Amino acid sequence: MNSINVSDVNELRNKVSNAKPGEIIIFNIVRNKTQKNIMVTLGLRPNQENVDKLFSEANKSSYDLLGLKVETNDDDNGVIIIDIDPKSNAYAKNIRKGDIITEVGNETINTYDEYTLTLEKYNSGDAIMIRIISNGDARYDAFEIN
Repeated sequence: MNSINVSDVNELRNKVSNAKPGEIIIFNIVRNKTQKNIMVTLGLRPNQENVDKLFSEANKSSYDLLGLKVETNDDDNGVIIIDIDPKSNAYAKNIRKGDIITEVGNETINTYDEYTLTLEKYNSGDAIMIRIISNGDARYDAFEIN
């Protein structure tokens, strides 16, 4: 830290906590046998109320590319929608919480990981087709990703 060796995490924490907000610190980082200098400007530590607010706002906006929050269905047959952004095109297509997605494009979806890997192939503005099971009835919906 600032060209001074730091022996352990406790020493680092103490040195950083003794610095003042606005102070610039240069850390020399070693990762995979490669050294890199990182310049950091210290700020004020937020109070717990502000930290809680930041996390709750992050959770509200953590919808995926389709405007959904999903998790693996209990029987590893698709992903179940646990929340949906009411401003999304998926919502406009009458896709709802509790619906199950079993296909994205031409790919069968069994787990959350398969779902997220498949979504990585798409971008905002792309057209997408998904197979939905809603109340036991299967259907295909195509829409533009917003």
